[in-house]
Amino acid sequence: MTKLQQHTAGWFRIHGRFRRFAVVCSLALAVLFSLAGLQAFSENKGTDLRTALDEMKSPDASVREAGLRKLYALDWDKLGTRRDEVISSLLRLLKDENMLIRQKAAVTIERIDPIEREETLPVLIEALMGKSEYFRDAASIIGRFGPRAKDAVPAVIEAMKREEKDSLIMPFWVSTLERIGTLEALEAVKPYNQKMERQEKLVRPISMLSDSYLGSSLMTFGFLGLFWWSRVRRKKGDKIISWPLLIPVPFWGICIYNVYYRRSYPPVFDAFFVEIYIFLLVVTLVGIIPWLSSLLWGRMRARPTAPTTP
Repeated sequence: MTKLQQHTAGWFRIHGRFRRFAVVCSLALAVLFSLAGLQAFSENKGTDLRTALDEMKSPDASVREAGLRKLYALDWDKLGTRRDEVISSLLRLLKDENMLIRQKAAVTIERIDPIEREETLPVLIEALMGKSEYFRDAASIIGRFGPRAKDAVPAVIEAMKREEKDSLIMPFWVSTLERIGTLEALEAVKPYNQKMERQEKLVRPISMLSDSYLGSSLMTFGFLGLFWWSRVRRKKGDKIISWPLLIPVPFWGICIYNVYYRRSYPPVFDAFFVEIYIFLLVVTLVGIIPWLSSLLWGRMRARPTAPTTP
């Protein structure tokens, strides 16, 4: 072995040892930093809770609100023995002079301890009527009260009317009223439910196909097959318009993926999906009508005409 080879072999041995040493040191440091981080995290959790409770007692409204926000950001499952203390502090804030603090406290109580406390209901109704930043949180909580939230029905109906043009939000308000379940609440959602039933009947054939893996596959490959057959016929002289058949193909292909993606739970039928079904119906008709019209027109022209007698 030459000196150069010996030198190179020695360098590789040193390099290998150094690399193993660096890996061991890196793993050790990672473990130490992880343990230190976990300890600091647990200490900070306790410190943050104490700080939040102290700030919620402050005479300054901005400090009380900051304390509420800190409390809301904590892991509520780990409050342990201090849960009752936290809820007592929040119940005290239900009578705060600041409207947003009252509403934030009511929402936080129901998130931490969701047992539908009667004390929070007036504040939640106030949040609905005032359309504050917590009014949707308030509506979702109010629905859990059932018939006990009958006093909130006018406020929920008013909020639903304000957002009736938003088809994605309307099912949320309808669900809240249906969970309250009083006669006034159920009467208020009748027009919406009737509208949904009419739309469902309109798009039911298309929805049955698009919500089925077999149906959406048949539509996708059916359009591709018709396109291929039309191209063959066109080469033989038939005047068939074939390119519109490709328009629905990607949309029905998306339906295949959509069924595969959400096969673990049933399709949800609301206004948003109704609009998708209507769009899919329109796209399907845009693809099929020009092709069918050209096919029928070509066959009519190819039909032999009876000879005319002189």
